[in-house]
Amino acid sequence: FSPGCFQAIGKLFGLSLNSVQLGPSLTEKLCLELSNTSIQNLSLSNTQLYRTSNTTFFGLKQTNLTMLDLSHNNLNVIGNDSFAWLPHLEYFFLEYNNIEHLYVHSFYGLFNVR
Repeated sequence: FSPGCFQAIGKLFGLSLNSVQLGPSLTEKLCLELSNTSIQNLSLSNTQLYRTSNTTFFGLKQTNLTMLDLSHNNLNVIGNDSFAWLPHLEYFFLEYNNIEHLYVHSFYGLFNVR
């Protein structure tokens, strides 16, 4: 992702990058690029995101993200505070993953998930 690639569309409310091979590193860069947008819905299904950490979604901390789809990723490690930056998240999809490692604070901050 080029720096500032989403600035021209700051009123971006939804983004679907399903089946795009992002992995952990590009997912983190994507989230940083989305930091100054109005993003509310983000679908990252089948993007080869096999692990998350406390920096994966850090870039989304200034957003009002309410929906995150991480299904079909073969996700197996969810690190501490992975979602701490997403206090507005209400809808969270993790179906069809292979989660093997969870930590005490893996889901810390998800107070509004339904």
